[in-house]
Parts: sequence; structure tokens; C-alpha cells
Amino acid sequence: MDGATRPIVPSFTRTARLKRCTRLAAALLLCGGCVDRAPTLPGAAVSECRYAIEPRAERELVLDVTARCRGPRVTGLALSRPELGDAVTVLSTSAPLERRGTRFVVEPPRPLLIVRYRVELERAFGEHPELGLRAGSSVLAPASSFLLHPLPLEVETAVIVEATSSLPFATALERRGGHYRLAAHEIPVASYAAFGRFTTIPLELPDEARLELVLLDGPAPDRGLVRSWGLASARAVVDFYGRFPVARATVFVVPVPARAGTLDGVLLPESAPGIVVHVGAESGAESFAADWILIHELFHLGVPSFRGEGRWFDEGLAVYFGPILRVRAGLLDEQALWEEFAREMPPGLEALAQRGLVRARSGNGAYWGGAALCLLADLEIRTDSGGKIGLEDGIRRLHASGAHASEVVPLDRALALSDQAFPRPVLRPLAARFARKTSPPDLSALFARLGVMRDEAGRIVLDDDAELAPVRRAIVHGN
Repeated sequence: MDGATRPIVPSFTRTARLKRCTRLAAALLLCGGCVDRAPTLPGAAVSECRYAIEPRAERELVLDVTARCRGPRVTGLALSRPELGDAVTVLSTSAPLERRGTRFVVEPPRPLLIVRYRVELERAFGEHPELGLRAGSSVLAPASSFLLHPLPLEVETAVIVEATSSLPFATALERRGGHYRLAAHEIPVASYAAFGRFTTIPLELPDEARLELVLLDGPAPDRGLVRSWGLASARAVVDFYGRFPVARATVFVVPVPARAGTLDGVLLPESAPGIVVHVGAESGAESFAADWILIHELFHLGVPSFRGEGRWFDEGLAVYFGPILRVRAGLLDEQALWEEFAREMPPGLEALAQRGLVRARSGNGAYWGGAALCLLADLEIRTDSGGKIGLEDGIRRLHASGAHASEVVPLDRALALSDQAFPRPVLRPLAARFARKTSPPDLSALFARLGVMRDEAGRIVLDDDAELAPVRRAIVHGN
């Protein structure tokens, strides 16, 4: 990939189908010391921080940021990403600060701390592409690249962000009037922002939901094709959930010169979800019709985030339902779906069974092994109900409870909520069975019962007279 458009890849990277599709949960950075923070004190030690962002140089993007933090005990600021290193310089302060590694500390604590600092953003991501990228005259970066977080870092602290320059600025952060809002503990996984030259393509969806495509600068595919691709992917997800999963989301489309097709995707969920997708500048209608990445990432919006134990469920659902949604939307042939399932699920389930769910946090086991467990659950649910109810009904029940990508829930609670939609619990017993190493079932025998067979040439053919052929059709086409 061209060096100017390397993907923004967060630290917790997960790979699928040799392409990058990552998702972060806020809780990952709140457990295990991933960010530098002080213990939570009784009441909010820092009640509010306001950040005013002013780009100073467009060619090599430099940001001047003024942070105003108020509260009973403001003890300083800290780098949200340690990789920023010397790319951050304090310009002025309302009280003397001492730099201690990634922290800028004031002693004694103050009720008000004003710090003006400079971030040489492109200097930072020159060595750490996860911190940002340049595409033509535009720059894209997660908010953690330019927002220092307050000390102590607490859930109660409100953060308000405003852009004070005429340099065009777009972000996936939650908008309220002329400002953007999030909680301080969300800064390390806060969504993306674009500076400079870009094109915004708004998509109006049912129930006043809004999906915004931000096409970055440079040679790019036809804008009409980009819009149609975004709208078709969003509608496929709307058809699944019955509505778009969140009130607002932003997709940043990064054009890659001399390439065709979608190359990778990344999702950051806070405070409103932002997705980055690298798309070849030479992409035509066929390339967009063949894409699976955007539907995969948009599907994630309706499923809550989990701590480490939920990776198989989170990614397994998106890998399993993504192709099904594409078939229902007329974007994928049913035979191609089963070809992919028959090829990828057996080794994925074997990898999952060898490691167990507790350790399946990356790789083929978490993705295709998780998808295989979704198929096993769907088969059991549809067999019990005569095809009238499927796994999708449980996921809709989970989403209807208020779950979405920006919310972190315990895995067991998510499984229990989903199980309420079925005649009897299915997901929790299945998870218990695969919690540790186990022997996987013979998927080839299950595929044969579904009528998914191979002919003499090794191609997948579908037998509509097979024992579970009606179940197979219900899985693909819905109730």
C-alpha cells in the first residue's frame, strides 16, 4: 500500500480473511493499565475539560490545542497515546507543570488548569501509522492522537471539543450544537477526525438516523459509486436490525492510488462510531458490489463491545451474518456464501476448539471459529422452532435492549439476553461447551444434512431435497 495512505491500525488489531477489520472496546483501555491514570476519588476530581483545536500548519499538520480542566483536584494531563512522545510540546500553562514520562503533572492539584500545547501530528504518525495518515491534502487521525486526557482519568469527567479554525474539520465524535462531546475515559478510544480537503456525502436513513461518508483527498472512485455503496451497505444492515443500529455514524473513505476494491476497515466506537475504509482509487461498480468490509463494520454497530472474553461472539457474528446480509441484499450469490462457509468454518472451528473461547482472542479461531459457533446455534434454534426463529432474533433482542458498539457489557449478560428470544437457552450452553479445549463436531456431516455438497469437480452444489434444506433456506433468507 502506498506510504501516504497506510491504514490507521489501533493497538488491539484483529485480522480476518487476510484483511484488517478491527474493533476497540472502551473497557480494554480501562483494565490492565493501558493508559496512565490516577485512582478515582470520591466525587469527580475533574468535572469538565474543554479543548479548543486550532490547526497551525496545513502542509505538515500541526495542531495547537488549549485544554481548560476544572474540578476539585486537577492534577495534570497525560498523553492518550504513549507513541506521541516528543511530538507534543507544552506552549503555556496557568500553573507550572512537570513532565513525568507520558504525564504533565501540577503540584499541588488545582481547581482550574489551563494548558496550551502543540501536536506535530505528522511527525508522530511518520513512525506510528496507527496515529494517523495523510491522503492528498487531507489528514485523518483518531482523537487520541491530539487530545491529552485529564488526570485523574475518571468516568464522570465531561469533555467538550471545538474546532476554532477555518481549516475544514470533520469528526465522528458526538455533535451537540457547535461542539463535540465525550467522556474523558473515552479519549483513548475516541473516534476519528479529518482535517483539510475532503468531500462529505450525507446519507439519510430511516428513523432520522444519519450515516456520513467523508471521502478524503486524492484520486478517488466516482462519488456516485461511493454513495451507492454506502447506501446499499447501510440498507442491508437496516433490514437486519429493523433500523440503523445507531443514531449517527461516520465512514472515512481513504482512496488508495492505483488499486481497486476495498482493502481494509477499522472501527472506533466512541463517542459516536467512526469507521475508516481504504478503497482503491480505481474501484468501479464491480469492486464495490464485491465488498464485504463495510457491511461487516456496520453490522458491528448493533452489537455491544466486550472485554477480552467476547471476541469470538463479536467477530463471529459479523463474519457469519455479513455474507447472509449480502445475499439478502442481492450482492452475493447463495452458492458463493456456502462455498465460503464450507471452506473457512472447519479450520476456524478446529482452531477455536483447540484453544477454547477463553483464549480465542485473535486469528482464525475468533473469526471463523466464532462464525461456526453462530451456525451451530442457528441450526439448533431453527430446528427447535421449525425454522420460524433464528439466531438473528436473539441478536435483535440484544440490540433492542439498548446494546450497541459504544456500550460495554459482560459477555454472559449478552448471551443471556439473546437466549431470551429462543424456546430454550442455546448460546450460553454452547459457550460453556467451548469454554475450554474440546472436540469440535463434524461440520462436513452438518453441511451434508443442510444440502451443501461438492460435485466431482469440487464445486459446491445445493441439494434442495436434503434433510435440513428448509433450515438452510431459512438461515439465508430469513423467517
